[in-house]
Amino acid sequence: MMGPMDDLVAVLVAEAGEYDRLLPLVEEEERVLVRADPAALTEISARRAALLVRLARLERERSAALGRLATRFGVEPKALTVSRLLELAPAHAHALEPVRDKLRGVLGHLVERNGRNRFLAERTLACLRGLFAGLVSVLAPAPTYTKSGRSDQPAEELRLLDRRA
Repeated sequence: MMGPMDDLVAVLVAEAGEYDRLLPLVEEEERVLVRADPAALTEISARRAALLVRLARLERERSAALGRLATRFGVEPKALTVSRLLELAPAHAHALEPVRDKLRGVLGHLVERNGRNRFLAERTLACLRGLFAGLVSVLAPAPTYTKSGRSDQPAEELRLLDRRA
């Protein structure tokens, strides 16, 4: 029969595996963002969503396992980190240390890649906004004013207010 620490380690190992599967997806997402391929980006988003559903389930399991361990050690669940668990239960170091190291590594890579992807996406959106603003200014020039202070556009073209109720 597995105890609460074994349950937690099993969940952490499963989470590390899911994060491992997410990393190549995030790397692929970077290539798709560079190519500006919306169809491929949609497909990647769907695959990412499925992974995130599994990670959310594992997160709930991890929280439950931490709750059981917190009760056992008489501490708040939020205070239980892997480092704190190593202090409280050094006999489980052989199981906790490898999964801690694995999670540190894969999460570090994910944070880095997500930062790069966010930058690429923000730059792409900024370029598109500039392009659309340029198109709008060409297609619908801003009104100009004559020396008298009146607009050179007929009044029916000036639509500050929509008088329809």
